[in-house]
Amino acid sequence: MLTKVLLTAACVLASMPAIAADCLPGDVQNNMISCRNACNTPAHQAECNGSGTMGTAARSGDGAGVVRGFEVCHPDRNGDDKTKDEVIEACYNANPQSVVDLACAVYGCGPPPSPTPPPKPSQKNTDFNRPMHTASDNKQAVIAEFDIAGAGSFQGITVNYHRDGKKFSQMNTYAIGVTFDGKFHIKITSYDYTIKDTSKHKYEVAGTISVLTPPAN
Repeated sequence: MLTKVLLTAACVLASMPAIAADCLPGDVQNNMISCRNACNTPAHQAECNGSGTMGTAARSGDGAGVVRGFEVCHPDRNGDDKTKDEVIEACYNANPQSVVDLACAVYGCGPPPSPTPPPKPSQKNTDFNRPMHTASDNKQAVIAEFDIAGAGSFQGITVNYHRDGKKFSQMNTYAIGVTFDGKFHIKITSYDYTIKDTSKHKYEVAGTISVLTPPAN
């Protein structure tokens, strides 16, 4: 009867799953330090390879790479190193960043590189010089209407006027309309109140249109 009970207990124990190792950060870090220190002595190529892998992986934020380097330092999966490897694997499974932080404390990582800032839009200025014609419903109004190729966000426009080839500062700007439909369409309406009939004179408007263009892909 006793033999039967013992055999039954043995079968139950054999069928139980293996108890997983706990994450012990202090042990992991001490083993990293011992691996690094061993690399400073002759005939420890495995430790040097493992240390190099851990340091490089830590600086790139690669937790899995840190574990691989650790296991190069401690390759005996059937002996004393088995528990060491299982402990760091438990830490990695719980939080991959934790093994990176432990390796950084041993090998030094420095601050992470700053992310590359996204490209910024640029401002494009386009000069123009266009003739103006008298409005059909008001002899004192003159209009310039034209297109400018491009794309982006309209930012602003400057204007100055000429009458009969000479700079004319007494022009009154009434409205400037800017719309976009594959290109910028500009309409400038102004008044010359110094005379009754603008059709007897030649008018021009010159200036600069500013557009914020999207960054190139």
